[in-house]
Amino acid sequence: FPSHDTRSEDSRKKGDIAVKLFELECIKRDIDVYKPVSSGGRVDYLACIDGEYKRAQIKYISTYKDKILISFTKNQNGRRTEDGRPVYKKYCKHEIDLFLVYCPDTSTWYSIPIELAATHRGLSLSTVDTPKKNNQTKGVRYSRDYIWK
Repeated sequence: FPSHDTRSEDSRKKGDIAVKLFELECIKRDIDVYKPVSSGGRVDYLACIDGEYKRAQIKYISTYKDKILISFTKNQNGRRTEDGRPVYKKYCKHEIDLFLVYCPDTSTWYSIPIELAATHRGLSLSTVDTPKKNNQTKGVRYSRDYIWK
C-alpha cells in the first residue's frame, strides 16, 4: 500500500474549503474574482476589492489557545535541505497584495496586508479582547483589528 500523509491531505482539504468559502463570500459581497489557470502559484485569486484589483492568497486557519497563527511562508513543492528540513519561501509584495484568512472557529474572514507579512515570518492574532494575565497589551495584535470588512 502507498504511504498516506494525512496531514497533507487535511491541509489540502482545508485549502479547498477556504477557496470555496472565499468564492461564496465574494458572491455575497458582489466582488469580481479571477482565478489563475493553473494551481500551485503564489496568487490564489485576483479580486476587485474597493475598486482596486488585489492579488490574494487564501488561507484556512483554526484557532489554537485563543490565537490565530498565520504563516507567511509556503513549502517549496516538497523540497528539502540536505539534512531533510523542508524549504520554505516567504511571500513578497511583488507577488501578492494581501492574505485573506478564514477561521472556522470564529466564522470570520481576516485581511492581512502584504506589508505586514513582508516583515514577519508569521503572525499571531489574539481572539480574546481582554489583556493577558500579566496585563501585557504592547505588541498584542487582536483579530478584531484585521476583520475583512
